[in-house]
Amino acid sequence: MTQLVRSGLRDLIGETSTAHPGLLIQRGWTDTEPAGSKSQFIERICKLPAPPFYRNAFERWLAATKDPERFVRCAMKIEGRLLIGLTGGGALETGCTVSQTYGMPYLPGSSIKGAAFAWAKDNLGEPDAQNYIFGAEPDALNPTGLSGEITFHDAWWIPTINESAQKIKPFAEDVVTTHHSEYYGSEGNAKATDLDSPIPNAIIGVRGTFLFTLEGNPGWLKLARFILEKALVENGIGAKTAAGYGYLKPDQEKLQEWQDKISREAAQHTYIKAHLSRNVSTGEILATLVENKKKTAPVKGPAAQKLLDKLREEIRNGKKIKEGKLLVEITVKKTDNMTEILDLREIIN
Repeated sequence: MTQLVRSGLRDLIGETSTAHPGLLIQRGWTDTEPAGSKSQFIERICKLPAPPFYRNAFERWLAATKDPERFVRCAMKIEGRLLIGLTGGGALETGCTVSQTYGMPYLPGSSIKGAAFAWAKDNLGEPDAQNYIFGAEPDALNPTGLSGEITFHDAWWIPTINESAQKIKPFAEDVVTTHHSEYYGSEGNAKATDLDSPIPNAIIGVRGTFLFTLEGNPGWLKLARFILEKALVENGIGAKTAAGYGYLKPDQEKLQEWQDKISREAAQHTYIKAHLSRNVSTGEILATLVENKKKTAPVKGPAAQKLLDKLREEIRNGKKIKEGKLLVEITVKKTDNMTEILDLREIIN
């Protein structure tokens, strides 16, 4: 097997706390590894947290899919473990569907659509609605077939908001036990008996919560989401669902946490009008919001001076600011009952 990295770098890479899990799964394992260390190698992969740049990418995806007239989203939490892409492994002989760019697990849109279609076919009872959502093969009424109105995007693994408190890692260790290895290895030529010794085989599963995103005709989006949620709860997705893997349940709180975070950050970067006042003797400044007459917390010392330096000298030393009548635009941060000034700028007439 071709060596993954130069020998001089191998030890250094082994000490790092971050790595690309997909690369480790596909290429990180070699035949020269000591016997019995495969489980330890998988354990290392499963300890890897979501990298910061994945969190940034996830936030960009949320921003790109926020239009309710075009998208619907739902968050679904895995109950136990989910196996997806087991046969996609390289030398490790076990796989997981992992983003090539970010190294995090995802659920392919094609698999999601297939799971939803299977549930709809068995339970929906409305062929026309099913055809509009998923599309249809050519027939006498539609010689060219139908293109589905809804796009099933890949599902993103939802990271924790607090980067320093990542208790739930995306990957999980699991074991599948082969009871008749000679029977399967010989394609059925060897007999399978009750005397065969079971052989545990370490595999990689997925845990946590995923964000599912549907895009398309707004008239069909709500029904499509209903079908998807039912399919994931009742039928599951991925491999070995008959053994209890791959079942999910709604977890909208996880999605709401991210939406609240984005809303707070957006508010912090939105300028609002306020009257600024300055206490010359103490150096404190505070603002009174025009919209509701509420006062911000006083800003003192170097922080106050940094804000004042954004104003022209004649303005920051003028009569209006001393009387609390200087109209400016500010951005604020709200914490509990306190509103703090983050930035300010002059209003140029």
